Amino acid sequence: MKAYIDIENAHTQDVVTYECPVLEFDEKGKIKFDISHLNDSEVKTLMLAISEEPELSYIDIEMFYIDADEVPYFGPDYDFNIVNSILIGKYNREIYSRKGEK
Repeated sequence: MKAYIDIENAHTQDVVTYECPVLEFDEKGKIKFDISHLNDSEVKTLMLAISEEPELSYIDIEMFYIDADEVPYFGPDYDFNIVNSILIGKYNREIYSRKGEK
């Protein structure tokens, strides 16, 4: 499986897309992308996109597609981190939905 990850910079309106192999995928749980083939600049952009620093909130993983899916998965529905050249996303949408009910 391959994924196409769109990273958007809201200040410049630029979007870059990275093609990455999918190592694991559970729609309502976790996704793991192999990012070992990305160069240093691409990894830096990815790190900025998943940063929780408030001053970097303008750049994020907007969405990602798996293989030829026409419907995207939305980046803000996942909490991302990088471990050993693997981008790991944990689905969090249900947590945010429950917070909205209070």
